[in-house]
Amino acid sequence: MKLQVLIIIPFIYCQLLGQSKVKNFPTQENEDQLDTYVNEYFSKRASFMDKFSKDISIDEQKELDKIVDNIKSSSPKSSDYFYIEYINQGSSIAAFPLLEKARDLYPNNVELYDDFIYHYELTNETILRSNYSKKLYESNTIHEGLMEYNYNVLMSLDKDAILITNGSEDKFPIFIWHDVFKIRTDVTIINIDMLSELTYINNKKLHNKLNIKQQNSTIKTAQFLIENNPNKQIYLGHTINQKLLEKYKSKLYLSGLTYLYSNKQIDNVKSAVSKFENEFKTEQLARPCTNSKINSLNFNYILPLVTFLEYYKGQNNMVEYRKTKDLILIISKRVGKDQFISDYLNSLNL
Repeated sequence: MKLQVLIIIPFIYCQLLGQSKVKNFPTQENEDQLDTYVNEYFSKRASFMDKFSKDISIDEQKELDKIVDNIKSSSPKSSDYFYIEYINQGSSIAAFPLLEKARDLYPNNVELYDDFIYHYELTNETILRSNYSKKLYESNTIHEGLMEYNYNVLMSLDKDAILITNGSEDKFPIFIWHDVFKIRTDVTIINIDMLSELTYINNKKLHNKLNIKQQNSTIKTAQFLIENNPNKQIYLGHTINQKLLEKYKSKLYLSGLTYLYSNKQIDNVKSAVSKFENEFKTEQLARPCTNSKINSLNFNYILPLVTFLEYYKGQNNMVEYRKTKDLILIISKRVGKDQFISDYLNSLNL
């Protein structure tokens, strides 16, 4: 199943975790002003990122720096200030003391758990990462639909796969599956954002025997990894940077909720159908959901399900055909695209 030109599938670049943090509430008289600055920072930062890149230009960074200066002036010793400063410095290893200060001032702030997971993955401190993965899971802040989606991402992969991810929605839930439930720990996660850190690159090179060299951008480093590890099973998540998907579309083959990179043509439809039937969890997918972000993320199921629909038709398996078509229409209706998808299926005689 080669990667199709996805005129019907908007790859989800939403940040289901960490895009807009819930802030703690300082006791200063200027609390409202502080909250305004904090919300302005996250809103503006999100507006600078598009579906193609998280890169922030020099001028955009200057705008963010001004807001951070306002936060510092408003509340220089608050957890909010130290946290925003940490984010503004790229969540780098060097900036980690700022995150620790934010935590020390607000020890029970659940909203920082994913940031600690991020840091300890950067530094390959797996025990500490596992501790925070457990904290994050036990916080009950991760939607069950998001956990199920990422379980199915893992089930889409062959043994010892390398999975390249780009967002929060396909990173932190996978760490929970790894650290808390010990599910598919054979899979190595490579997050594009983290490729800005040489420590992270060297750890992956050493512990996972990857041929990887830092380039002048995280995207180019990811490209080097993809192109120079012919003996590895490299997969790209659906939330990956769209420029990568476009660049490699002739070499990407749909594998459930991921794409397998291959220089050789492969036919993996039957294998993908088997994984869907025997290994995927679909309880949450079948249930009514009012969370718009989860519904948007689940729209990524449409392309593989359409491929499975074609397979079932070819096999004259009308029971699975009808079940799959019903599921396609349910998922598309949740995002207001049921008529569009119905017309698309009709155009394929499905």
